[in-house]
Amino acid sequence: TTYSQGAPYIHLIAFSVISTYKSNKSLCTVGVAYEAALQGMVLLKNGPTALPLKPGIKLAVVGPMGNTVQLLFSDYETAGFDNTDTIFTHLSAMNAGGTTTFEQGSTITGAGNISAATAAVAAADATILAIGLDKSQEHEGMDRKDTLLPAAQEALAAAVFKAAGSSKPVIVLLCNGGAVSIDDLITPAAAIIE
Repeated sequence: TTYSQGAPYIHLIAFSVISTYKSNKSLCTVGVAYEAALQGMVLLKNGPTALPLKPGIKLAVVGPMGNTVQLLFSDYETAGFDNTDTIFTHLSAMNAGGTTTFEQGSTITGAGNISAATAAVAAADATILAIGLDKSQEHEGMDRKDTLLPAAQEALAAAVFKAAGSSKPVIVLLCNGGAVSIDDLITPAAAIIE
């Protein structure tokens, strides 16, 4: 069996070849993972001036998914995380000439330092709100009872939108494996990426 559809960077690679590599750092495996990540992201909303972000700005990355690697991986990931950037690290590198700050604001399910997060948002030109679900919310053998974001993240999102006001864009970056209801986030978000 070969994989060729929708992979412009990796051509006709047999799955047996991918599975024979002993390291998750092989060019083949990294290329396939990169392509899967690109095809797995969906731009759900983009206001007229939201994306792309310009380098050289004051950027705030806020939320429990913003500066973690481990929470971004699925149930079936077993390799190390040493070759993966966090959202914050990657955006910092891309924001050449600017400043990028991170504040967690909340954990996945619990309260955090929302005031530090809103201060970062108020000082920024734009904000990335990195929220979502991890394996403590859903995994193989454990389903959620609803599709809502955890209450702590809903509270963080409301505080972030209030701190940003109407003049500073908030880009919602959803990191989740299952469906998430974001009804209250759609209108105030300048952009939404899942």
